[in-house]
Amino acid sequence: MQFVFSPCIIILNKLPPFTTMKITASHTVTTATPAFLNNGGAMGKLTREYDWAATPLGDPESWPQSLKTIVSVILNSRFPMFLWWGDDMIQFYNDAYRPSLGNSGKHPLALGQKGEDCWPEIWPIIKPLIDQVRGGGGATWSEDQLIPIYRNGQLEDVYWTFGYSPVMNEEGNINGVLVVCNETTEKVKNLLALAESEDKLRFAIEATELGTWDYNPHTDKLTGNLRLKEWFGLHPHDEVDLPVAVNVIMEKDQPAVIEAIAKALDFSSGGSYDIQYAIVHPVTKTERIVRAKGKAWFNEDKVAYRFNGTLQDITDTVVSFVKTRDAEERARLAIESADLGTYEINLLTDEMKTSERFNTIWGVNDSMLRPEFAAMIHPEDRAMRDAAHEESIASGRLFYEARIIHPDESVHWVRVNGKVLYNASGKAHYLLGVIKDITAQKERERHKDDFISIVSHELKTPLTSLFGFSQLMAENPAMLQQPQLSIMLGRMHGQVKRLNYILQDLVDVTRIEGNKIRFREDRFDVSVLLAELIEEIQHINPTHRILLTCIDNAEVFADKERIGQVITNFLTNAIKYSPKGSVVSISAYKEGDEIICSVKDDGHGIAPDKQTMIFERFYQVPVGNQPNAGLGLGLYISSQIIKRQKGRIWLESEPGRGSTFYFSLPVNS
Repeated sequence: MQFVFSPCIIILNKLPPFTTMKITASHTVTTATPAFLNNGGAMGKLTREYDWAATPLGDPESWPQSLKTIVSVILNSRFPMFLWWGDDMIQFYNDAYRPSLGNSGKHPLALGQKGEDCWPEIWPIIKPLIDQVRGGGGATWSEDQLIPIYRNGQLEDVYWTFGYSPVMNEEGNINGVLVVCNETTEKVKNLLALAESEDKLRFAIEATELGTWDYNPHTDKLTGNLRLKEWFGLHPHDEVDLPVAVNVIMEKDQPAVIEAIAKALDFSSGGSYDIQYAIVHPVTKTERIVRAKGKAWFNEDKVAYRFNGTLQDITDTVVSFVKTRDAEERARLAIESADLGTYEINLLTDEMKTSERFNTIWGVNDSMLRPEFAAMIHPEDRAMRDAAHEESIASGRLFYEARIIHPDESVHWVRVNGKVLYNASGKAHYLLGVIKDITAQKERERHKDDFISIVSHELKTPLTSLFGFSQLMAENPAMLQQPQLSIMLGRMHGQVKRLNYILQDLVDVTRIEGNKIRFREDRFDVSVLLAELIEEIQHINPTHRILLTCIDNAEVFADKERIGQVITNFLTNAIKYSPKGSVVSISAYKEGDEIICSVKDDGHGIAPDKQTMIFERFYQVPVGNQPNAGLGLGLYISSQIIKRQKGRIWLESEPGRGSTFYFSLPVNS
């Protein structure tokens, strides 16, 4: 608020009550008591009680009417007023002016004091203004002027809006200066703070590289800062229609932006606006992804009169997000394809976060605390696991392989990898990692070790025999003329055949695993093949009787040599695992569209829990305390041959009552 004051002409009559009267040099009012000092609040009381006789002004009764009048006006005004009177600049002020002097300092000494004595700190500033008014230069006006004054025990920066006006005496001469003023310190401080805030906002906008925009819904015009205009390909002084700016937005995003603007300009939406879209510079064709945030402002009729906000270039952020998302997706796919479970451990609280796959591998349904997981480690592996974790704190890396025991008491192998994270003080506080179920791998390793042991054993026996026979003949040449030669050669031939069978099995397994086994298929009668094989096997195994039951014309389309290999395996196993003098029954019959062959023995039989593994590689059914002979590959090879000939293979067995092995082949293939 601003106040303008011109030189005052005070009009009054007798005081009190007040009536209009022009003060002239020839008219004075005198009363028995200083009635003009009545009222005026606290300053009126101080003025009445002041010892004016000790000042150059003397007793108030003797004051000129002009002074009495202006003092009465000042004391009874609610607007801040201050008066300097006479050559000594004697001071008067009212209650409204009193707060400007502070709680301690010039008040109440300023009343009746000479101006120069009261305001030594600002006298050089205000004295020229006073002299200007007293010299006839007219009234002055100053707005938000900084005039420091001493108050509240210190020199303060105080801002004033004030006017100095001349006050005439009875002779028409200027004998006083009236100050009508208003302290604007708070207003100026607020304006300075606002300006500072605007500067900070402007700096923040520049620092964050924001574009700013302002849209007038009534004129449909859009303005913006230089950055926004640069992005939209506008000239620095352009004020453009909104549709022109919208055309810079990528076509696929335009409908969404138009809809978002319309929604923001609807009073019921609250005026908020937040959307992400892409723009294309009309000249350089540079693409930029931006996020616009703004607010619409509404009048009393709920009509938007202004819509403004900011535009942020988030191209790098979006690109980085997409790259991060893609990297995370690739990592997730890699983890899933590697069949890994993930985990996070807070080393300070022992809290764990685990993936679904982790829980499946560990044999649990939900995440647990770290000690609960650790309790599932096989007792024999816990010391190794604890040592690995201790070492990881120093090295930053965790690795170990251990067995875990599921709630169903099944044992599984896991491989654990992890990375330790450290806080600012260098203390390990987090462990991230993955686990993998390596039970099958460990089983393969066990099979490999067993295979090496079995092959070594199986090869060692015939090779030792061959070496012994050959060494014996080398050291005793005369034996070549003796009758035992044929016996020794026969035994050597048998060992060579055994070696050949072993090597053939190894070759077949390699071909099967590499999907390189070949079949020479043709139509043949299974009954004829059975008769041929039984005659050969019966000749070399007279300790067992082989009984054949089959139909006529049991023709199939398959590899005759490979099917013969399966039948031979079935028969030799039946003879090997059944007691001497027992009967081995073999039959062939037609059932539906299949020819089914079976070989039955009277051996020990196979336990139910072993039957599911009988066709696996290297598996051999234990028979009492007898050592297993062979590689345990015959039935595995047989199963693969039958399956690849579109047939089926299975067994029926009961402990103590022998076993029957079956295979089937389609009649028409």
